[in-house]
Amino acid sequence: MKKVLGVLLATGVVTLMSCRGKEKPTTAIVTVVDASENVVVGAEVRLYVANASNQVRDGVDKTETTNSSGVATFRYDELYELGQAGFAVLDIDVNNGQATGIIKIEEESDNEQTVICQTC
Repeated sequence: MKKVLGVLLATGVVTLMSCRGKEKPTTAIVTVVDASENVVVGAEVRLYVANASNQVRDGVDKTETTNSSGVATFRYDELYELGQAGFAVLDIDVNNGQATGIIKIEEESDNEQTVICQTC
């Protein structure tokens, strides 16, 4: 009886753990617009941690270029771990300081922010 109960308990734990399934993408989507709210194509967008004492793992500091829709997309799937609560708040830099902002990255979701670049 104890063996049967142990096997059932072990099976239940494995089943519950496997129900979580594959993680969803963790992305940051930054749209850059000018003062007239026109999209800015070809802007260099950097996401990073301004205060290095936050001890965020390597791979968070990334740079992408905006596409024809003014959007730069960053994937952070490889850094997110299942069960992790929260991910990061990152600084945004556009074209080496022409515009700045912040974006909060929530795990397993598309996190969007628009940055207005007055001088782009």
